[in-house]
Amino acid sequence: MKNEAKYHKYIEVFKKSFPNKEITDKSYNVTLVRYLLMYFLYLEKRTNKSIKYDDIAKIFGCDSSSVCVAVKKVKQYNSIEKIKLLGNKKELFRYFYTKFNRIFHSKQ
Repeated sequence: MKNEAKYHKYIEVFKKSFPNKEITDKSYNVTLVRYLLMYFLYLEKRTNKSIKYDDIAKIFGCDSSSVCVAVKKVKQYNSIEKIKLLGNKKELFRYFYTKFNRIFHSKQ
């Protein structure tokens, strides 16, 4: 992946909040953050055509269809009506969405 510096910034934000967890952990909170991370890497893919879905999937040890599911879910949750589906996890979603969005829009 060409833009490794941004990827490491995303992971750094994750590690600050979950110091004892890996991004591939199956707990609900980590899965939600992993979906967000896949979504922002997908956005990077739209601006950097050299990134493939398979590249994103390899990072998380899954297949490319899982990346598509993650992107779809984040798009769904990122609406005012549907964020209620997250229940008490919506603040976690908003926090990481905001952090990752800042990284995505930063000049690198």
